[in-house]
Amino acid sequence: MMSKQKVPWSVEQHIVIKFLIGENVPSAEIHHRLQQQYGEECLSRTHVFEWYLLATDVKEKIRSKRKTGGKRVAFLQDNARPHTAKPTMETLRKLKWNLLTHPPYSPDLAPSDFYLFGRLKLDLQGMRIVDNDAVIQAVRIRRQPQIFF
Repeated sequence: MMSKQKVPWSVEQHIVIKFLIGENVPSAEIHHRLQQQYGEECLSRTHVFEWYLLATDVKEKIRSKRKTGGKRVAFLQDNARPHTAKPTMETLRKLKWNLLTHPPYSPDLAPSDFYLFGRLKLDLQGMRIVDNDAVIQAVRIRRQPQIFF
């Protein structure tokens, strides 16, 4: 005998959204149907539209802008709770997107600089720099191994 487990209403609605997207139902109609079924417990219009966007538009827009030949998306995801929630992570896995790790927060570094400066710090560790020419020589980008880039 199967046990009956109560599924949280938000998860249940995400499942319904996913199903209706598969049936090509427009996002406004999906929200309307959810309102009829769930009443006050219905997800917000914005929330429904965000899920609809994630499941349809984002994937297609990225595909249309990428150069031909590429097969996978590299997705830099921040650590906000909605972005790391189980349903979001499952959707990203289903889309087969590579998730890039989010570097620790640093107000003076852009994410693209984080790895560059970390490597340079290691290279400069223990060096004594006496003038500007020595600094320039020590931090030349070409010193990095090709695999670094």
